[in-house]
Amino acid sequence: ISIAGRDVGENAPAFVLAEVASAHQGEAVQALALAKQAQAAGADGVKFQLFRAGDLIAPNDPRYSTFEQIALSLEDWDQVLSESRALGLALFGEVFDRESLTLAERHELAAYKIHSTDIENPEFIRAVAATGKPLLLATGGSGLGAVEAAIEVARTEGNEKLMLLHGVQNFPTRVEDSHLLFLSTLKSLFGLPVGFLDH
Repeated sequence: ISIAGRDVGENAPAFVLAEVASAHQGEAVQALALAKQAQAAGADGVKFQLFRAGDLIAPNDPRYSTFEQIALSLEDWDQVLSESRALGLALFGEVFDRESLTLAERHELAAYKIHSTDIENPEFIRAVAATGKPLLLATGGSGLGAVEAAIEVARTEGNEKLMLLHGVQNFPTRVEDSHLLFLSTLKSLFGLPVGFLDH
């Protein structure tokens, strides 16, 4: 597949994506600083997690206040995404809700990631796939049947720009726990480009 003018997959150089996620701790200035560090380190792209706390987690969940604290406002995201684009990096969005997807589309992000917690959310996968943008499906903690179903849902929207991301859901992941051979398993079973979330 092609992402931001770069071939990704078989016989193509590795595409290095800097993972900001929510390490900005709810500060737009910090988000921009991390994007600048990604550029300085030679990354090909940078990925942010775009979400609204109220759409991601229930207000009575003990973690709600943490998510509310690290969620950037739409105005902050407009600044962060516009200024990050000026750095020349490909911008990726890990989207969690419709409003965040709308924000990402307004800023013409290069590709989207579906978090492993949404791998069995066909309605949302369908909405993201319908953008026609490259779609990265995180497989961590998912059974192969769920991965196959998510791929088929994306394809019902005519989106063949699919990539699978393998990563182990513990932080930090020890090298001996990384199960790197699973990359070959995913590739042979599904015939799609694969990537590694090093966590």
